[in-house]
Amino acid sequence: MKRLVASVQFLAQQSLAFRGHTSTLYDKNNGNFLKLIEMLAKFDPIMADHVNRATTTSKRHYLSNRIQNELIECMASSVLDSIISAVKESKYYAIMVDCTSDLSHVEQMSTIVRYVTLCPNENKYKIEERFVSFVESKDGTGEGIGNSITSELERVDLDVQDMLSQGYDNGANMAARFKGVQNRITELNPRAHFVPCACNKLNLMLNDTAKLIDNKRFSFFETVQKCYVFFSESPKRWEILQGFATEGKITLKNVSTTRWSSREAATKCLLFNLPKIHAALLKIANVPKPENTSYDAHNLARKIGRFNFICNLVVWHNILSRINVISKMLQSQSLDIARCLELIANLTNTFNELRQNEGDDNVIDEWFETAKQIRNKLNFEPTALDYMAIQERLAQRAEMDELEVDNIAEFKASYVYPILDVALIKLEDRFKHLNEVETVFGFLFNLHFTDISLSHCQRLETKLTSTKDGSKDVDAEQLLDEIRSFQALISNGGEKSPLDFLNKIRACCLVPIYPNLTTALKIFLTLPVTIASAESSFSKLKLIKNYLRTSMSQDRLSNLSMISIESELLDSIPQETIIEKFAAAKARQISFN
Repeated sequence: MKRLVASVQFLAQQSLAFRGHTSTLYDKNNGNFLKLIEMLAKFDPIMADHVNRATTTSKRHYLSNRIQNELIECMASSVLDSIISAVKESKYYAIMVDCTSDLSHVEQMSTIVRYVTLCPNENKYKIEERFVSFVESKDGTGEGIGNSITSELERVDLDVQDMLSQGYDNGANMAARFKGVQNRITELNPRAHFVPCACNKLNLMLNDTAKLIDNKRFSFFETVQKCYVFFSESPKRWEILQGFATEGKITLKNVSTTRWSSREAATKCLLFNLPKIHAALLKIANVPKPENTSYDAHNLARKIGRFNFICNLVVWHNILSRINVISKMLQSQSLDIARCLELIANLTNTFNELRQNEGDDNVIDEWFETAKQIRNKLNFEPTALDYMAIQERLAQRAEMDELEVDNIAEFKASYVYPILDVALIKLEDRFKHLNEVETVFGFLFNLHFTDISLSHCQRLETKLTSTKDGSKDVDAEQLLDEIRSFQALISNGGEKSPLDFLNKIRACCLVPIYPNLTTALKIFLTLPVTIASAESSFSKLKLIKNYLRTSMSQDRLSNLSMISIESELLDSIPQETIIEKFAAAKARQISFN
């Protein structure tokens, strides 16, 4: 039985298919599971004897599709039981929800729980984000998704009153104040603080900035996307592009409005390979047939050869690279709101320094020099489209003369400052929701501050007071006394973050001494920063429910996803536990005692 469990666990953790066209041992197309059993039988005498009996006399060989599903369900339920047990032990938790459509055009809702748990080996607290399930969302409205969330919490036996935070993207059905999911959950539990995804906010800021800048001049990112589409849709064009590669391969990336780092990746690939891409386009344009391809290549070469495009490419890449670093840091599971606010403030300060010419004065000068160097590497020889060649050369020269080579002031005013100005405005607008979080929890960011007053603690107490029975998670006066006492303990320490403060209390065995402070820190650390974990689960969804497995049932999909996503947690569960659960489910005898 252990071998069967290990085989099922291996296939599920690797997101591989189980079944084939038949369910017969030693058949050519009987699927991965039976082929794995056949392979084990070649080297394992016990499995060889079991397979021999299964193919001759025994009818109970535990190799059927139904047994596979039951083992998968036992594993997934064991992992889920472990997660729910940890959540209940922590008591307070947050949910993160996101939706996507799978290959069978079913809207899948991914549910993640975030909580603070104690690591028994290290005797330290850490933040966990765990997958709960995929649920089919038939109603995409705020009320419909809200009902799906509450039903799922009820199924896994989690009390909605212990959910003190909720995190979603910024869609109207999720974040709307009156009809969104957050409002539906807040009606059930007013203490459930809504925190929109910070990475999604950052991406929306980029979308807003790109749209406004493009409307003023030309669609820069549309041209970047056209380069990717032109070469990727034809293997012959892609081969011509690779012919200009000197080291490795030339890659181009798709520009997505939803993928957080797509713009940075697309501009990076284009920036470092622009002369080669331009040369490849001219080579394709010199081939007279097909005419539409030649014309498209010629037109695209003209666009990316313009100096204003090169300037935008250099500026956008340098700005996006700074934003992408922040975006990746925001996706960390252990990140808290205090660190999130610090990162956004650092990004804002970086943009302000560039805008005000503070800090390194040579940064923007280097951008301008890079743009000039790239332009000088481009080949402006006429293409086979002779009737356009002269006009094209004149247009290119006019474009070059539009911005003088040594005019750095014009470069800043035309290309750098407009992007920075819009980005700063949108950055402040998109992240103003964090001001409310800071108003309630701000004093917990750094307990070294001596100006923490009773009013700070009272705001937190009010937020964490139940409107149904008036119960309080923290007492303001006691919390203030505990903070003042704790400040003396950390006066000479190196603790800087809320998680450090919490682990300091644990390391000194002072949890009974500081119950209110411990609770307040746990609740604060539970607040989600992004829904990156929910987004990551969609990668497993695409691997598991691929185009060959679109008829998979919802329960099987959710169970396989649980095993694959939480594979490390499953490895920590003894096989005996899974086998005992399977045996209990298969027991036919009824006890009358």
